[in-house]
Amino acid sequence: MMRKSVFLVFMLGAVLLAGCGAMTKNQVSLDKNTEEAEEQSTSGGKDLLDPEVRGVLSSLDSDYSKVRWGVEYSPLEEYPGIVVSIAPYYTDPYHYLVVGVTNLHPFEVIFSGFMEAYAKDDTVVGSGIVANEHIGSGQTIASLVYCGKDAAPDGRIHWRDISISPANETLYSSFKADWAVSPDPGGMSARATIAIAYLDGRDPVLKRVTALILDESGNIISGSYETVDKIEPQEGTLYFPMDFYLTKGDMKYAADMCIFPEL
Repeated sequence: MMRKSVFLVFMLGAVLLAGCGAMTKNQVSLDKNTEEAEEQSTSGGKDLLDPEVRGVLSSLDSDYSKVRWGVEYSPLEEYPGIVVSIAPYYTDPYHYLVVGVTNLHPFEVIFSGFMEAYAKDDTVVGSGIVANEHIGSGQTIASLVYCGKDAAPDGRIHWRDISISPANETLYSSFKADWAVSPDPGGMSARATIAIAYLDGRDPVLKRVTALILDESGNIISGSYETVDKIEPQEGTLYFPMDFYLTKGDMKYAADMCIFPEL
């Protein structure tokens, strides 16, 4: 069994993105940055992030930094501190993408958008939606995009109707997450118990918790999420399909876990 307690405390510098543009709602169907990101995700091109944004992202002391992400880019020029990150994983026989959205601005935002995942032959293999999600300063939310078993996604995400706006209220705070992972006796899966507590003493009112099991290099082994009707505000249990990584109850491939709560 793996057991760990992690404190997620976010200290963003005052110099962060001073020229972030007007703090108003912005909507697009597809913009230049997203088109470049689709190209870069398969061609391994130049870094799409502004050097200042890259520096702040690299310095995050959070679960975001545990993951070996593929493409990372800012979908809207007006909000360069909103970073979309994409990473694949596979649990036999299904393909998935994890799509993270991180807020590096010094204020909480509300993010919405519809996304489609593409295969190399330009067919849509998966889709997902982020609907009016609060993202605190320095925080990341994550979505698991199911892409089926017939064709692997190539990492491209096409966004429709992205909307980003400053939040009128602050819901997020630094939090502590305790977790323990063990093989599930019922089959080829892992079971994780997770407890979340705010460091300022508030009880979290969660909408959903997404968690990823990682190997020692930060590659995603498996992902899972639960909605608020299945997770108590402070504690819950998630199940992860593990296919060949779980052998005779041995969890040696599972080195770490990251947790992304949504409020």
